[in-house]
Amino acid sequence: MNETDELIRAEIAALIRGTARIRERPVWQTTLAGAAVVVLGVTFGAALALLS
Repeated sequence: MNETDELIRAEIAALIRGTARIRERPVWQTTLAGAAVVVLGVTFGAALALLS
């Protein structure tokens, strides 16, 4: 096996590990991130409304 094959295999293994990590992430983290985006959007919208 040459160096390129080894690098490709290492990248594929890293992708598989990364995908497994994403699947293990609790749902509440995604929900919390979504709520944070909504809060930031509302705050920004309110600030724009006050300035206009």
